[in-house]
Amino acid sequence: HCCTWNVGDEKPGNEDLSSFLGVNMKPSPDVISVALQEVSGEDSWRQKLLKHLYPHGYVLIKSRNCWAIWIFAFLKRNLLHAVTNIESEVTASGYGGVMGNKGGVSARFELCGINMIFLSCHFTAHRENKQDRLNDYLDIIDRQSFRDEDVNVIIDHDYVFWMGDLNFRLDNLKKSDVEEMIKEERFNELLQHD
Repeated sequence: HCCTWNVGDEKPGNEDLSSFLGVNMKPSPDVISVALQEVSGEDSWRQKLLKHLYPHGYVLIKSRNCWAIWIFAFLKRNLLHAVTNIESEVTASGYGGVMGNKGGVSARFELCGINMIFLSCHFTAHRENKQDRLNDYLDIIDRQSFRDEDVNVIIDHDYVFWMGDLNFRLDNLKKSDVEEMIKEERFNELLQHD
């Protein structure tokens, strides 16, 4: 189960995250990955996630940040014996590629012989900066590498889960039209407005 949230520099409150985290899904997911952006007080978010997931049998196997961009990877406790090659990587792309206000962070591992990677990203904002967003993506693809010789770049993984505040826009559509097109699975039409 993958979930992403730009928390807007807010600390966690008393909200119940069970639905967001998918802990009541049947069957329950083996992996839960949480991508957060604009995080301040990261330990409070980690504690909030642990509070919700630990009682449901999940353990945190990897967390990593690039300033205010965080990725958390949780695994069912009974699958710990089947996970190997846990790694993470960071790519800062804000302010000339040195500041971490924009960029991406990843957590990758092998579970039962299947390689998977989870990315939390925050791309350049504002409608007119589409090329900068594409460059943020390409930067992450080009710069992240891992020790596993068979799976040493993002696209080598069996499964890639790309999450975050990507800041891409759909042009010339009202929100209600977008929601209707999604509901009706008119994705090719939506792509024409990307």
